[in-house]
Amino acid sequence: EYLQKADGSVEPKKIHTVVISTQHAEPLKAKRSKECAGYKGPEMTAPSMEEMNKLIVEEVVKKTLREIKLKNGQPAITLFGDHTHMYINPSGKFIIGGP
Repeated sequence: EYLQKADGSVEPKKIHTVVISTQHAEPLKAKRSKECAGYKGPEMTAPSMEEMNKLIVEEVVKKTLREIKLKNGQPAITLFGDHTHMYINPSGKFIIGGP
């Protein structure tokens, strides 16, 4: 949603919708050592879709919006809120993909 100014410019008032789809390992089944060649760290299992989607919102969406500065000097996170429609992996699992 935008505010139309007299000079013809527009200023964002809120973030209406965020859509993110990611290719990912099999939730609750994939092991880090099998997914990442040469991985030597502690064994980890892929999170559930619900947990992964929460992490995407917190660690990607919100962190990114905190880093973006608007022309008024405020961080873009100020445009995000309960009114923002979130669609994170809306088509469900996306395990196999790419060329």
